[in-house]
Amino acid sequence: MRVSVRGNEQLRELARDLKKTGDRELEKQLRSTIRKAMDPMKRAVQANARAIPAKGPRHTGLRRAIARAATVKVAPSGTAAVTLEISRSKMPAGKGSLPALMEGRGTWRHPVFGNRHAWATQRPHPFFWRGVEPRIKDVRQAVIEAVEAVIDKYLAS
Repeated sequence: MRVSVRGNEQLRELARDLKKTGDRELEKQLRSTIRKAMDPMKRAVQANARAIPAKGPRHTGLRRAIARAATVKVAPSGTAAVTLEISRSKMPAGKGSLPALMEGRGTWRHPVFGNRHAWATQRPHPFFWRGVEPRIKDVRQAVIEAVEAVIDKYLAS
């Protein structure tokens, strides 16, 4: 599960120009600034994941695992893309599909605490898009400002 924003031509050109200059520090600053701009969206998704309701006093910590698996990837060179995803590889073994099931439609069945003789039917509890959609406009603006700040610094040097 992921939301990805591909850079417009200005960001692609900036990425190419930064690569040509060999100024790794400026490239690093751009990635860091964009990652910070994505932070409110990531934190909202993580909070929504942790807030998924659990029945009973026992739970396996899967809500926390989903929150920990939220990852921002910034690739300013080449594709010039920014991605927020719930990384399947950061989920506990065998639980990689859980975030998509939680976000999805319909129901699914699973053994209760691994007991193959006791099964539960579970409904989804969407968390990802509820954290993303209200923040898209603000994050887009913050990314534009970050790119403009790096462009200004690049042109000044």
